Amino acid sequence: MESPPSDLNASTRLALPQDAIEQIGAAMRRNAKPEDVRPLIRLMCEAARDRHMYPEQLLALFKTELARLPEAQTSDPAMRGFVSGVVTLCIAEYYGSRE
Repeated sequence: MESPPSDLNASTRLALPQDAIEQIGAAMRRNAKPEDVRPLIRLMCEAARDRHMYPEQLLALFKTELARLPEAQTSDPAMRGFVSGVVTLCIAEYYGSRE
């Protein structure tokens, strides 16, 4: 069994599909609800499990990637709520989606 990566280096970042991160940013621009991006989050969780990432590593990486999005760099409560919602979905999908 492959051991999980020990840090959040460039190799680890590749565990999350960057097009999914960009699509989440697009969803933020159109004021989508977190539930609207559940399929993207499921894809990221599957990729993380395939790479044997620990859930803590996935969450740290996901939050880092979200923070890099221009849409997330705001004090707008709606955007903060969206980010919080997608992080909650990420946790649920990591543990719940095993199809």
